[in-house]
Amino acid sequence: AKAQFTLKLKDIFKGSKGKDVSGTIGSPVTLSVDRNDTRYTHAVEAEFGNWKQNINGDSRFVSTYNWTPPMELCNQVPNSDKGVGKVRYITYQNGKEIARDEKNLTLAVPASVKPTLSSFSVRDTNTAVNNLLGDNKFVSVLSNLKVDFSKGTGAYGSTISSYSATIVGKPNSTYNEDGVIGSIEMVGNAVVEATITDSRGRTSEPKRVSIEFLDYFLPQISFEAKRVGANGEQIQVIRNAPLPMNGSQRNTMRISFKVAPFGSNTFSENNGPANTMFTSISQITNSAANLDGTFSSGSSYVIIGTVQDKFTSSEFRVEVPTRSVLMSMDQTGVGIGKIRERGVLDVAGDVYASGFVLIIRQFNNILLRL
Repeated sequence: AKAQFTLKLKDIFKGSKGKDVSGTIGSPVTLSVDRNDTRYTHAVEAEFGNWKQNINGDSRFVSTYNWTPPMELCNQVPNSDKGVGKVRYITYQNGKEIARDEKNLTLAVPASVKPTLSSFSVRDTNTAVNNLLGDNKFVSVLSNLKVDFSKGTGAYGSTISSYSATIVGKPNSTYNEDGVIGSIEMVGNAVVEATITDSRGRTSEPKRVSIEFLDYFLPQISFEAKRVGANGEQIQVIRNAPLPMNGSQRNTMRISFKVAPFGSNTFSENNGPANTMFTSISQITNSAANLDGTFSSGSSYVIIGTVQDKFTSSEFRVEVPTRSVLMSMDQTGVGIGKIRERGVLDVAGDVYASGFVLIIRQFNNILLRL
């Protein structure tokens, strides 16, 4: 006789299958499964970088689940605008896990996530100009512009990778963190536009700062010098020195003189009333003042006038001859129009013969303007 018995085989469970997930961080995505049994329920575990979480908690879903990837996931991809992780679909029967299915999770960083340049400043590294004019005012050529990007920050873990500041409509720019644009030759109002770019390649919204460039002329002086007084032993200078900055005086102007006997290179500072410091006017025109001391009427002198502002200076040179006389004579020669100092014939002025100029006076009072 044969023995008969029944042997029950172990149940083999076939879990549900999930699908790849693609979406944008911060926006809802739908996770769905193909159920192999109506008794199945499901959970989903997501892993993205170092972030890992059971996204539906203790609840179970049947076939679909709506999930909004939290914005904190942007921190997992600080150097890219998207990343790839995993989703694990977990199948349950009667509250017991019976299978897992792993798929790809592709998430993009939303376009709104970009670095922020809350503000920036433009300053002048030429401290003399900066101290004179203050914020957002500069001087053509003299100023040296530098942009401060320190108010820029990344977004959700990104770092700042590049910088940009440009004078709108001009070729003057900087693309370095040090922000040096340099000197600019222009006059009038201008706008500086700045942005920053982060490690994701995202660029901030541009910020703008209005600035102004003032015109500047190098200090310049011209003057005439003549003998005055009963014996012609005093020297009077007629000064002309413009120093405008945008039509008004924002600078200082110091005029000084030094004197040497003709033919000598040893000059002495002259501290008379012709030396002046101007702080509230932009120019002087035909302003007469005497040099200090007396000057022999029988000798010629060289006078150098210097005008100096807060930035630079320039000089102008004139020669003052002896006192004017029709003719003078001594043992060695004759002077015409002046007292004889050198040579057999020492003439002040042009010499004509038969209508032709034989000797032309040299003019030294050329306005030095750079």
